[in-house]
Amino acid sequence: MAMENNSLMPSQRVEKRVKLIPPDGGWGWMVLLGTAVSNIFNQSMLSLFSLLYGDHLEAMGHNTSGAAIVLSTMLFVANFGGPIAGAALKMTSPRMVAVGGMGLGFIQNSSFVAINSYFKLKKSRAVGLANVGTGVGQTLMPHLVRYLLENYGYQGACLLLSGLSLHGKVANMDKQQTANCMSAVALSDIAGRLVLPVFQDKYRIKARWMLIMTSVWLIVVRQVLAYQSSPMVLLAMSSIYGFGRSMVIVARNIAIAEHVRMDQVPAAVGLGMLTMGIIVPPTGYFLGWIRDYTDSFVASITAQNILLVILLVTWIPDMILMMMKEKQQKKKELEQIQLT
Repeated sequence: MAMENNSLMPSQRVEKRVKLIPPDGGWGWMVLLGTAVSNIFNQSMLSLFSLLYGDHLEAMGHNTSGAAIVLSTMLFVANFGGPIAGAALKMTSPRMVAVGGMGLGFIQNSSFVAINSYFKLKKSRAVGLANVGTGVGQTLMPHLVRYLLENYGYQGACLLLSGLSLHGKVANMDKQQTANCMSAVALSDIAGRLVLPVFQDKYRIKARWMLIMTSVWLIVVRQVLAYQSSPMVLLAMSSIYGFGRSMVIVARNIAIAEHVRMDQVPAAVGLGMLTMGIIVPPTGYFLGWIRDYTDSFVASITAQNILLVILLVTWIPDMILMMMKEKQQKKKELEQIQLT
């Protein structure tokens, strides 16, 4: 009878939960390589706007503010795809979102999520290496664009560049000088993406602090660069600028990932991209309007730096609050150690 009662009792179900830990390597290095190759022909194209479309927009009668509207609209559409990509990543894989998605917004979000899934302790270094592809593209593509424009015209250049994407102070300067400065920025950008993440990992510097330090770097260098006219000085300052800019790009998404859970990263990065998409168009138009109104690139660059300073100032209360919380947490941990 007892055996019958035992057989009628419902069996207990044991639910096993497996927590996936990023391996900090392994197949992640192949994912990193694929992301870098994609960045060569896709992310690098954002920096080629003035070189590729400048003459065409001028021929159509558009001034700086008109060009800013076109560029800002492109950036808005790209960043607006971030939240959509975040939702899609919940239902499918980063590879499917990158391949089947719509434009740079999908590629950027899915690429970072893919790397974030494979790297933890070496995350900053891995993101830096993946973004080297962007630097390589920014080094080589300006000269390719110049060659295509000179030999195939505007429409032919756009058609050939779209095929490549499927596979994987500019005032008073000619196309060759512009391409040289862009390559100088990109080469130093590559060096920065290789060196600065290693520095960050070694000294355990949080991504937000890296953003602040390199943003100050950019403000100073950009303001000095605005007053230069000598080609050699422009090349040198462009190199210094590119080295600092690299860490802003690397640390941007890492700073977001540091404050959310692993499963929240796609949505958080997508929300960050959406915020950029909302802010960039009016800001770009405003800076373009300043350039047209004052007929001065110096005024436009100064205004851009002032906006960046304002942004950094808004971080101060939040960082003070975080420092106070960390101090309280360390105090509690010390008290627990003393009790034990």
